[in-house]
Amino acid sequence: MDIQVQSFAVTNLRRRPVVVETGGFVAGFTPGTDNPYLNYATPLPGAKPTEQDVAALIGIFRERGLLPRLEFAPQAAPAVAPALRAAGFGTEAVHAYLVCTPRTLTLPRSAGSPHVESPTTVHNSIGDVSGTSVQASDFSGDVGGTIVKSSHGTVHTGSGSVYNNSRHVSGDRYISGTGTTYTEGDHHGDVHQRFGEPARPQDDRR
Repeated sequence: MDIQVQSFAVTNLRRRPVVVETGGFVAGFTPGTDNPYLNYATPLPGAKPTEQDVAALIGIFRERGLLPRLEFAPQAAPAVAPALRAAGFGTEAVHAYLVCTPRTLTLPRSAGSPHVESPTTVHNSIGDVSGTSVQASDFSGDVGGTIVKSSHGTVHTGSGSVYNNSRHVSGDRYISGTGTTYTEGDHHGDVHQRFGEPARPQDDRR
């Protein structure tokens, strides 16, 4: 695990805008910032740096006005930490690995597709419309003008007829759908639609 983590650290630093390799170390720098998390070094797995190698690494940071800093997995290069401490380095933080294996993997209890419910009741109305307009729960056809769904208000259109809850052919226009309302012409008033469970019949009492 340590070798895998350290190999990734090396590969990651080699993608930085500026990369310098010296004495078994890879240093990655980001110009324009002194952020220590964007400017640091890491050893190659199994590296055994000498005192001169560590001094050269420190010089690479000093010439850029940066604090010498490393991130690495100590067990992937056991000789590195003692060499760094001998040069005056200290430990900033020690982090633990979080590892997930096939044996410890726990899947979510519900991994199925999300369930979407449709409302049992739909209300549609059209208001303040000038020209051709259509409202419907389900609509199919080729109509120019305005198509409105789930809107509320008073209907006001030009001259013509109003077709509510019907299948109608007007000229070259064929309109069909559940609860279709087609208005074309001069109409003033309210048009409402309601879709849902039909009311239960009541007993006739005479």
